[in-house]
Amino acid sequence: MQQRMATPAFSRLPRSARLDGDFDVVRLGAELAALRQVHWHRRRRYPAQALTAVPEQWRTLPLRSIGGDPERTDAGGPDRDDFADTPWLAGAPYLAEVLDALPAAKRAVRLMALAPGASGAPHRDTKNGLAWGTVRLYLPLTARPGAGLVIEGEPQQWTPGTLWYGDVSRSHRLLHPGTDGTPVHLVADLLPNRALLDLFPPVFRTPEVLAESILARPPAPLDAAARAAHGLRFDVPESFTDRDEADGAFLRHQRRLTSTVLLRADRLFLTAPGEPELGLVHLGGGEFRFAGWTEERTLRLPRPGEVPAVVLRTRCGSTVRETAVPARHDT
Repeated sequence: MQQRMATPAFSRLPRSARLDGDFDVVRLGAELAALRQVHWHRRRRYPAQALTAVPEQWRTLPLRSIGGDPERTDAGGPDRDDFADTPWLAGAPYLAEVLDALPAAKRAVRLMALAPGASGAPHRDTKNGLAWGTVRLYLPLTARPGAGLVIEGEPQQWTPGTLWYGDVSRSHRLLHPGTDGTPVHLVADLLPNRALLDLFPPVFRTPEVLAESILARPPAPLDAAARAAHGLRFDVPESFTDRDEADGAFLRHQRRLTSTVLLRADRLFLTAPGEPELGLVHLGGGEFRFAGWTEERTLRLPRPGEVPAVVLRTRCGSTVRETAVPARHDT
């Protein structure tokens, strides 16, 4: 799915921005040298339940992934589990220290190496940016002249040890015109909050931009009312659990999946026959996001005594789309 710029507020922001904070290039290099000894993967995506290799010139080592799986190199999507550290991060204490210095919840975090001669096709990353509740940061560990991201035709030349935001919701591509050397970046997707935006230039904190940004809420413990959703059944539009859904598609007529909320070990899950089980992360007040995803889409489950309906909601900036579907409890 190709998307347009979310709102005019974001079109006036820079394509990239340097964030506050520099990191020790020598220590980064030492940990990279050790990690080069393990097997790096070709980047993969996980549409539905199929594992598909992406034919591009990245090699990737996941430091955080869905469920902490050391084989998963994708950026995530609605899933059974949320993101967790992989075993590779346990062996990289300085990289863990770098991530701890970023005051926001981390989603996918990967070391990504770009091979000589790479020249990717221009594209936009689906639902990646403040308007969708996530940001992508880059920390170069090594660099080569002319190699890296090109955003809207503008090459990004970033010095190792510096931290950058790159707006991959804009048209961008990968480029390594050289014949040798492999630049490596730490690429981290985060759920933005005000503390993280304080590291950005002031233009990212104007009232206009903040009004169009989805800032993350921390997970909330399940209360008795949330646990009471166990056994709740309702029909979910097929596209609602798809991270690549076109904006508002779930409001149009389409196949619906009869889904059930189940409580297991103090976690809620959404299940449907023949579909992957999805974890639900409580945000408070009976509202949940999907594990592995952002607050771009949420479900609000009815509390005891309320009208038995589930509110399905998506957001893009300040634009909210929602519908209420009838719900019932299994008896």
